[in-house]
Amino acid sequence: MPPKLRSRTPTTVNGPSPRVLSGNVAQRPTGSASAVKPVQRPSYASKSSNLTAFGRNDMETYFESLLALDRSDGLDAIGTKGIARLCEDLCIAKDSFEMYTLIWKMNITRGECIPRTDWLSTMYTYKVEQLLNLRMLLSEWVKEAKSTAFNEFYSHLYDFIRGEDARLMPTDRAIKVWGILFEHDPRIKSWIQWYSLVYMRDVTRDVWQQLGLFLSKVPNIEAYRVGDKWSSAIDNYVEWYKSSQ
Repeated sequence: MPPKLRSRTPTTVNGPSPRVLSGNVAQRPTGSASAVKPVQRPSYASKSSNLTAFGRNDMETYFESLLALDRSDGLDAIGTKGIARLCEDLCIAKDSFEMYTLIWKMNITRGECIPRTDWLSTMYTYKVEQLLNLRMLLSEWVKEAKSTAFNEFYSHLYDFIRGEDARLMPTDRAIKVWGILFEHDPRIKSWIQWYSLVYMRDVTRDVWQQLGLFLSKVPNIEAYRVGDKWSSAIDNYVEWYKSSQ
């Protein structure tokens, strides 16, 4: 006969038995070192005071005020009136070296407007929270544009000055800006005279960029070399200048 099986008495564990919640999930004893502490939620009151109730900072709200003056052709962009007000608030002249420096640093490529995306990107990249911050930054940017970064600054302006409706930059716009950006270079007067009276063509991107390089790299007409492969416009200007002296 097979041996009889002895019944085993269950082992009792001393200590309080855990309370069982619905779903047979054991609850941790109160006061245990392993008790889960409640999650601390962040306090939104600690955020920067420049945030409005709608989560926008001062510069976003300021953009809206400029946008209300004249939305550019139905785009989400500040138009000419808004740009004029911005210049006034920054204590700079419209169509000045300072204004064009701002256009360059905002990386604006649309003509005669400041799109919201470019504005916000600049404000957040440079952590601009107030107009005073932008004014202080602008003074540093102008120093940069007038020194090592001039050619980059100058070349970038072509699309903004040309405008959205023109395939090439109109001569009158180019002449106006040349007089501003190169006002301290005596050669710009003869260039403008030749361009407006002799050449008389809309300004291509190549001519625009070549002039910037020519005036920054060639100190005077005597230093000009035909073999340096300048554009035909530069060659024609130099030839005209020498023959008119």
